Amino acid sequence: MESPPRPLSLYFIPMLAPGHLIPLFEMSRLFSARGHRVTIITTPSNAAIFQKTIDQDVVAGRPISTHTFPFPSKEVGLPEGHENHFFTKDIAEATKLHNGMHLLKDKMEEFISDNPPDCIFSDMFHPWTANLAIKLRIPRIVFHATCIFAMTLKDSMRKPDSPHLYVQSDDEPFLIPGLPDPITMIRSALPDYVRTPNGYTQLMEQFREAELKSYGVLVNNFYELESDYCEHYKKIMGHKVFHVGPAALTHRNAAEQVNRGHRTVVGEHECLSFLNSRKSSSVLYICFGSSCIFPDNQLMEIACGIEASGHQFIWVVFGKEENEEDEEKNKWLPTGFEERTKDKGMIIRGWAPQVLILDLLEWWAPSVDLLGSKW
Repeated sequence: MESPPRPLSLYFIPMLAPGHLIPLFEMSRLFSARGHRVTIITTPSNAAIFQKTIDQDVVAGRPISTHTFPFPSKEVGLPEGHENHFFTKDIAEATKLHNGMHLLKDKMEEFISDNPPDCIFSDMFHPWTANLAIKLRIPRIVFHATCIFAMTLKDSMRKPDSPHLYVQSDDEPFLIPGLPDPITMIRSALPDYVRTPNGYTQLMEQFREAELKSYGVLVNNFYELESDYCEHYKKIMGHKVFHVGPAALTHRNAAEQVNRGHRTVVGEHECLSFLNSRKSSSVLYICFGSSCIFPDNQLMEIACGIEASGHQFIWVVFGKEENEEDEEKNKWLPTGFEERTKDKGMIIRGWAPQVLILDLLEWWAPSVDLLGSKW
């Protein structure tokens, strides 16, 4: 009888942002559940986010652990413990965080070189891992935290002859060429770095060059949802695509869903109480992601739109305090908004138990979701 294959040593290197860190961690658990030795390389504060889950997995016999490097907070001018995009309030702080990640590169590279794994699973924000994997003669699989459909659209518009560069106005429709389906967009709907090349555009090009050197892409989605675009992407990039999602399904009960990520500002009972008092198919869930901090004037426009729609809602807003003064509140909410909508909606200021809420919406009050990413 043949002996079973030896467990692999796998390193996961996430970006320091909830929408990247959490799903990559959840996917790493799938590998450790199958007996492979998983090491998550991150900083102490980020490791603490999921340490309780890791401890439970270790008790269950799963080989999963963290290896941490102190974040250089003082060197980049950030408060101690602010090691995640969740804490950044503007572009300046986000840049400091990115600079801190870059300062950790040499230490992480030295550790990986001295203790080489069988494979590196790296967030796209660590392009240096591509050359390191080549040097160590091991595969590097890159994680983008988005679906293949979105990645395909972005890649189509990076070409010098992309039609968005030749339209006469931001509101003139154009057809994105070379896709499995006809998809029309307007330039004003594109990210800033696509509309007008800047430093972030150059950074995205670095990510793409690193991806072209990689063995494949890890996707937090399922193949059947975007099969045509998966095949298209494999053709244009020339490497493998692995759909391993939705990663949030690793959390099997409400307690795990509530504790997913940062400490939530509302609990299971509060969410359940609100949704149980609503009619079916009546609730709009609004969340644009923890890295998306809107200026006050845009929040004001969103609030006006919510109120004008008349829909019941749950609205997640980052960067705002629960007990702020009226003067501050009136900068981003119409005067009297919360009083007028108290029977219709719930504003969650800060981290929300999103997976729990969306599961409750599905089973108790099916709804429309307006959000950055469910998984």
